[in-house]
Amino acid sequence: MKKKYKYIFVVLLYKNMVDIFDLIKSIEKTCDNYHIILVNSFFDENTEEEALEIARNRTDCSFLSVENRGYGAGNNAGVQYAQENFDFEFIIICNPDTVIEKFDHSVLFNSNQAAIYAPKIISRDYKRQNPNWAFHSDILEYLQYIACKKENLLMDYFVIAILKFARILYSYIADIFRLKKIKVGNAHGSFFIISKSAINILKPLFDSHMFLFYEEVYLGHRAFCNHIPIYYVKDIFVRHKEDGSMKLSNVNLRKEAHKSVIYYNEHRK
Repeated sequence: MKKKYKYIFVVLLYKNMVDIFDLIKSIEKTCDNYHIILVNSFFDENTEEEALEIARNRTDCSFLSVENRGYGAGNNAGVQYAQENFDFEFIIICNPDTVIEKFDHSVLFNSNQAAIYAPKIISRDYKRQNPNWAFHSDILEYLQYIACKKENLLMDYFVIAILKFARILYSYIADIFRLKKIKVGNAHGSFFIISKSAINILKPLFDSHMFLFYEEVYLGHRAFCNHIPIYYVKDIFVRHKEDGSMKLSNVNLRKEAHKSVIYYNEHRK
């Protein structure tokens, strides 16, 4: 019989193994009945052994090693491992460089209700990162596709400005009117919560052809098409240090972002 937990945390590691300790401490302080799956995107034998040792020394952690195929493929593998080995109510996809400051468990519906939850995320420079997109918009997705396809920076910045304004507006509306939940377009990929029933509908969550970036839009679009709501919940509060794997990557981040936008728009259904 599978062991049952309320929360399964799927944490994708790459190179940097330092931040995970702060995340684990914050989970211990704010959550009960949880288990953590450390998914290591293989870089070298030393970091592999380091990640394995972290899991080996804790009863609340499991270890999974995967080929480094990016954010989507790594998290898909973690979710699949969770489904095969545990019974659970919610999966929390989170970066190792995040820290939970507050977790009001009452804002979550029953796990039998398909839903995704986007917490209040504040970056190291105090920017609000949720909602990632305040609303679903085929028009903005298309404009961003054209901007990336034609390398049109002006159009790209125009879309980014609209998204930023909407993000700030929605988050402040939730604060001012003390709204427990507000429906949004998609959740920032550094930390989000998804119910078991939503996973069963949407699995695999991500398209593994997208190495980095735009996974949130992909997941948000699929949730929209399947009538699964995404809620911004300010009473779950996360800090995002943004000093993790991407800082250590040799990948051209802008190029990868544009590749993902183009791929998504040319292959979405």
